Amino acid sequence: AGALPSGWADAGDPDSFAARYRRAWGAEPGAAAAEGYNAARRLDLAIRPSGGLTPRAAVVEALASSEGGIEW
Repeated sequence: AGALPSGWADAGDPDSFAARYRRAWGAEPGAAAAEGYNAARRLDLAIRPSGGLTPRAAVVEALASSEGGIEW
């Protein structure tokens, strides 16, 4: 899933993942929800610029470069 950004579970920050999740789902997010969101964001950032999964090397490189974390 890659590294989660610091503050993803910050209850005091209205723009944090946890706050947005609570507003959408009415429950506290667990680490699995944050990891799933992070993985989906990484895939989106890797695939969208090329409009698909080709060239494959570019997608693989983009995923590798985001392993340490991305901005949400």
